Amino acid sequence: MNRIEMFLREGNEKGASDIHLAPGSPVMFRIDGELVPASDEKIKPFEIEEMIEPLLTEEQKAEPFVDGMDKIYKQLVKQLEDAGVKEIEAMDKEFDPNLHNAVMHVEDENVGENIIVEVFQKGYTYRDGVVRHSMVKVAN
Repeated sequence: MNRIEMFLREGNEKGASDIHLAPGSPVMFRIDGELVPASDEKIKPFEIEEMIEPLLTEEQKAEPFVDGMDKIYKQLVKQLEDAGVKEIEAMDKEFDPNLHNAVMHVEDENVGENIIVEVFQKGYTYRDGVVRHSMVKVAN
């Protein structure tokens, strides 16, 4: 279950009429006409696309607005990469404390020692330095 499904389920359980997502703000539910925060956790700008993408139909993805936003997002990512900002590859990689921040641990015989099994927050480097460590779950 991805984060948006989790928020939708929580909103449904609380009787919310709709859900509000905005970068830099916490997820909000409209309950009885009032906006109520779902949590204190703020949404990062890049998370919006990851949260909404699975909910769109192929027809909706082909709409000019969605297509335009996707192109802007890809252009921004390319500009950041050209400037030297790179995403830290983490999933299925060996844990490296210089690049990753382990926030959870799990025992799993199907995975090797110190292998990252889940990424909670992407990490980035700029040139040779770490801008933000990847927040990860590590096996064994």
